[in-house]
Amino acid sequence: MSKTVFIEDLENATLTITRSFRAPLTKVWDAFTQPEILDQWWAPKPWKAKTHEMKFENGGYWKYSMNGPEGERHACRMNYGEIVLHEKYTGADYFCDDHFEIKDDMPGSNNVVTFMEIDGHCEVVMVSDFGTVEALQQVIKMGMKEGLTMAQEQLEALLEEGRI
Repeated sequence: MSKTVFIEDLENATLTITRSFRAPLTKVWDAFTQPEILDQWWAPKPWKAKTHEMKFENGGYWKYSMNGPEGERHACRMNYGEIVLHEKYTGADYFCDDHFEIKDDMPGSNNVVTFMEIDGHCEVVMVSDFGTVEALQQVIKMGMKEGLTMAQEQLEALLEEGRI
């Protein structure tokens, strides 16, 4: 099984996340960009992701929630910037209220997600800029590394089992 690698750059308030998946780039791209697939893996178990609305296009958005086993719900929004098919996308990710309005008291991040095919594997590199060291440290304390690792392991299992 692949390992998710995190590199914290406190000087620039960024977190770089890299993982290689044993699958073709097009399948991994679909897993990151199609709501019916994202909902299967984006949240760490026992949580579930739910897409409420998505427009995966330049200037589009993804409104989704992370839903806990005891009825907890955290709304989020990704505002997409540039999308280059099968290569990369950029977007700003935010915590939101129940109406998908951005919460100013929670950290957000500007992200660049790139996809590269290497020897039949797809390497995904996510660079998240949090703007301040405090915001970066806040999301790390909230369990971002552990949650994303668990989610990416779920994606790897879906790919290996041929379910996507």
